[in-house]
Amino acid sequence: MQASVVGHKVAIASLVMLVAVAVPDQASPRAATARDLDNLMAFTHLFGVVRHFAPTEAARTTNWDDFAIVGVRAVESARSPEALAKQLQTLFSAVAPAVRVTLTNAGAPTDAGAPVTPSSIAVATWVNAGIGTGGCDPRLTFRSEIVVRPALRGLVPPGLPQPSQPWRGSLGSGLSASLPLAQWVALPVEEGARCLPVQPTAPVEPATSRDRATRLAGIVIAWNVLRHSYPYFDIAKTDWFAALRTALASAATDSTPVQYLMTLERMMAALGDGQAQVVANIPKEQTAYLPVRFDWVEDHLVVDVVTPGALVLRRGDVVTTLDGVLTEEALRARELLIPAATAQRRRHRAVTELVSGPMRGALNLGVRPAGGGTEREVRLFYEGPLLERPRPGKVAELKPGIMYVDLSRTTPADFTAALPALAAAQGVVFDMRDTPSLAVHDVLPWLSDADVRLEFASQAVATSAFRAGLPRASFPFLEEAVWLVPPAELIAPKRPRIAAKVAVLTGPGAISGAETIVGAVKQNNLGEIVGSATAGTNGLLNSVTIPGGLTIRFTAFRSTKPDGTSYHGAGVKPTVPALRTLEGVIAGRDEVLEAGIAVVGKSPGQR
Repeated sequence: MQASVVGHKVAIASLVMLVAVAVPDQASPRAATARDLDNLMAFTHLFGVVRHFAPTEAARTTNWDDFAIVGVRAVESARSPEALAKQLQTLFSAVAPAVRVTLTNAGAPTDAGAPVTPSSIAVATWVNAGIGTGGCDPRLTFRSEIVVRPALRGLVPPGLPQPSQPWRGSLGSGLSASLPLAQWVALPVEEGARCLPVQPTAPVEPATSRDRATRLAGIVIAWNVLRHSYPYFDIAKTDWFAALRTALASAATDSTPVQYLMTLERMMAALGDGQAQVVANIPKEQTAYLPVRFDWVEDHLVVDVVTPGALVLRRGDVVTTLDGVLTEEALRARELLIPAATAQRRRHRAVTELVSGPMRGALNLGVRPAGGGTEREVRLFYEGPLLERPRPGKVAELKPGIMYVDLSRTTPADFTAALPALAAAQGVVFDMRDTPSLAVHDVLPWLSDADVRLEFASQAVATSAFRAGLPRASFPFLEEAVWLVPPAELIAPKRPRIAAKVAVLTGPGAISGAETIVGAVKQNNLGEIVGSATAGTNGLLNSVTIPGGLTIRFTAFRSTKPDGTSYHGAGVKPTVPALRTLEGVIAGRDEVLEAGIAVVGKSPGQR
């Protein structure tokens, strides 16, 4: 494979210069026509298959950011399926000589035949553990690498693509393509398997999201990373091709980096992934907060906390409009940019983020007074710090024998200092309604006399009806992926033992690590879960940087409960449901906390 590197670099450099001469300047925003979008989608589809699964030396060493930028410039203006097929063939054969692009109605592409295999032959295939860079380092969680394995007497090891059976698929626009996902290479049998790491060449020129082709290329790359590694498409039921078309159309006309960031955020929100995020080094206006906090109670946006001394709003006031738009409609518009696996998580974030905005900006509220009366309009300014919700101290005794621990504010040192009081308590309420500052190992060992078990679905379950863990793929679209399920972890108990009754408060603000703690408490019968369902998104995060310097982050590990059912889109359900009411908000009560106190305050034998 090494002999082709120099020739490949020359080919790509020539291709870059050819396209730069042949395609007029497209740096300025302009709308993409329906034909343009068809062309870009066909390119995107083939790009992902070749980039992540063509087992060639060229694919391993190509700078795919450059290739994507060159490619979108080359294919967008194709005026017919025939012209598009020719352009795609020219582009991709430079890195995957065996790729074939044809008109669909012309029949199956003619694939290059595999050579006769001597006994010393080996087979090379991509192995993507998630999608990663570097490869060949077993310490990396996410790795993409070409692995060369001996194929004695021409027999390909089980579970790998066959060189003689290429991938075939429709690209849309009346085109089809084929590509071998494995190729024969010479390798002395005694060497055994070896890995070839990803080593892309240096970029031809710096990429900026102010350039139209760079924006489109970023969509192409991000969409494919997710399409070939995101583990929840079957549960989220996302129309990912529709999301691609929308994102390409938007990126083509974006005129500022902030607009492009929003385009990516909308695409990521379509995933239904509560941990999805786009990170960009874009100067933003200074953020400030309204003198109020809201909550979503009984299907209303309700004033929950106001600045002391403020007279314009009171607890329990119902917000009917936001800047003249009906509240429900305004929140739904905000939710288009919010990634979430459940409706309650999406609404929770929309309500929470409503209080932040540009310094000295304003928000007009239509308000219906809590005690009745005439609806009025109130104008609030983003000009102060974020108000804290009224909660007990991070570690507090609520009443004799009843302790409270807010796991979002408590540090490991705080928890250690509180252990004697917690161990002597009759009941302990752990507040897990927000992102925790403590992990499972910081809390759970003191709640049990036996090992605390953390596990995902068993291997037998994961490979049949359910799939769990990290996908390890040599085929596109996670077809025939092996799901790497971690072994169960046992957390040894520690002293002093907290033998008190335990209630864990939770809701849609609890995500990822918080769901691990709540799920483990429920799985190991360590206490009652009080409140409402968690966010429904758990698992390790992966991140990939795209042209223009933006980074996408997403859940790359499929988390399941021990019975094989998914956390995603479901979360951990409470054993003691509890919700706030309008009456409770007006009275300044925390009814979820009250329910937790009631649970741990019961006498032995009470239910």
